[in-house]
This record gives sequence, C-alpha cells and structure tokens, in this order.
Amino acid sequence: GDVVVVVTRYFGGTLLGTGGLVRAYGDAVKAVLAELHTAPKVEITTLLVSLPYPSYGACKQLLPLYAATISAEEFATDITLTLTLPVEQAAPLAEALREATSGAAVVVHA
Repeated sequence: GDVVVVVTRYFGGTLLGTGGLVRAYGDAVKAVLAELHTAPKVEITTLLVSLPYPSYGACKQLLPLYAATISAEEFATDITLTLTLPVEQAAPLAEALREATSGAAVVVHA
C-alpha cells in the first residue's frame, strides 16, 4: 500500500534552520520505515468454482499450489467454492481444476 508520514515538531527553542529540519524529518521517516513490515503488492481476483462431491478433496489439494484460499463454501447438489488468489494464478488454476475433475469443474470469475 501507500504510506503517509506526518512528523510533528513542537518548538523547543532549538533553531534547526531549513537544512536541519529536512534532516530531522528525513531521519524520523527513515526510523519509521526501518520498522515497517513490507510485502509485495499482489493483485487479487475471485473465482467461483462448482464441482461434484467426489472431486472436492483433489481440488482442495490444488489450491495451495496456486496461492488460492477458500473464502466461502456452499454444499448443495454440487459444491460451490469462492476462491481468492493472485490474478496471474487464475487461468492456471482453472485449467488444473478442470483437469483434476475431467472437465466437471465449472470455473467463472466473480
């Protein structure tokens, strides 16, 4: 995500001048950023997957290979999974699910 840093300086009698203020504020920002945990920004998408009960176990085992997580599960005549995963993994996972179910899985973008 994006980061906004606000540095507040209460006048304490020390005149830093323009250069001193820039250094002080810069040092404050560096200290904050050094403590910040960062992670790559990944675009996420949602897939709806309908599959027959016998395919559930095999399909569930595929999900970690594509960094997919189950957001919701609905058990009716078939199983409907709502999956969240990185955009670049959507097409490969859809193909793998169809393969694992011999074409029985129906995959659509939500």
